[in-house]
Order: sequence, then structure tokens, then C-alpha cells
Amino acid sequence: MTTSDRDLKMSELLLLVLETLIPGDLDSNLPSAAELFKLNSKIGEEVEFTFEQFAQDYREFCEIHDRVNFMRSDLILKFAAQGGSSVSPFLRKLLELYYTDKMVLTVYPEFAGVVFPSHRKMPQNNLEILEPVINLSEKS
Repeated sequence: MTTSDRDLKMSELLLLVLETLIPGDLDSNLPSAAELFKLNSKIGEEVEFTFEQFAQDYREFCEIHDRVNFMRSDLILKFAAQGGSSVSPFLRKLLELYYTDKMVLTVYPEFAGVVFPSHRKMPQNNLEILEPVINLSEKS
């Protein structure tokens, strides 16, 4: 596999992971994480930085569970739910960037203020912002 083939596969996996973990919510006008990733190159750089280790550990997880096809949302959710040393930094960065983006803040104006990239602190202990993700996991 050439470097460009590997990069393409990694990019496809990243977009699937982003779409799986934060699918967005059309009813609330919330974009998916994959949409934000495509629109904001700075977000892309920061997410990609923590994604490499996540992807490597995810592939090992799939191999341990005898899964040949890594491109499956159900496996991504199972891997993310188990936690791990590469999952936490990636998820933390993803949530931090997503919930401080201007497009998301228009839906949650109470979080407005200085937004990414100048400031990336999430409000403390407000799980209401995770409702789209929780609803999706309940449907699965």
C-alpha cells in the first residue's frame, strides 16, 4: 500500500469515526463532526493529531475481535465505549472542538463567548449538549 493509499484509507476512517461519534442532528440544525472537519482546516489539524493513535488502537481492537472490515459504525461505537489510552484524548479533543465551534454555538447561545481557536473550554457538567449522541446510541 502506497503512502497516498494509506492516507486515503485513514481519511475515510476518520470521516466515518467522526460521523459515527457525532452524527449531528438535522432537527436542531447541528452539523455532524465530519461536516465541521471538512469546513474548518484548523479543527482538522487538531483532530488528526490525536486520531493516529486512536486509529492504530482501533485497528488492533478489530484484529483481536477477528473483524476484517474496520469501516463499521457498530465497531467504532464499541471501541469508543470501552475507553482506553488513545480513546480519551481523541474524544476529549473532538468534543472540545465540536462544542466550541461557531455553527454549534448558534444552537446553544448560552455557551457563546470566545470561540475556537482562541478558547476551547467546554462548560462544566452540562450533559444536555450530548443529547444527539445519546439519542443515536439508544437507537442502535
